[in-house]
Amino acid sequence: MGYGLVRYGSSNQSRLLVFKLGGTASLPPPPPPLPPLVLNRRRPPLPRRSSRRGTREFVSHCTTCHEPLYANRSVFPDLRYSPMLAAKETFAAIVLDGQLQANGMSSFKGRLSPDEVESIRAYMIERANQAKNRRRAPPPPPSPH
Repeated sequence: MGYGLVRYGSSNQSRLLVFKLGGTASLPPPPPPLPPLVLNRRRPPLPRRSSRRGTREFVSHCTTCHEPLYANRSVFPDLRYSPMLAAKETFAAIVLDGQLQANGMSSFKGRLSPDEVESIRAYMIERANQAKNRRRAPPPPPSPH
């Protein structure tokens, strides 16, 4: 058993391999790869102060599930790719009002204020923009050595 490292919302396409001495069967072809993730169109950055506050709030409340570099291993969505970042009201409805509780997303009502939720959204927009800019950046020049 393992994590599987499959993107959130995708099947890991598990299969059971059974071997027989002298068998001649071959494996079926692997499934086609998933299309690459696409960052949503670039959004205007929100005030830097809000983003700094959002960093603290994200680390305190969201990292365990939504930080792909450390914890989530694709079990939960990477919020940099969430279309909900574009809609302040929808983002708040999910985080505060529990709009996605049926899908396993807890409500943070009583633990986060609307301003704190907006600061988390600002931080995630900043991270999405950083990732988008990294993808567009030209490769570094070859080393002279």
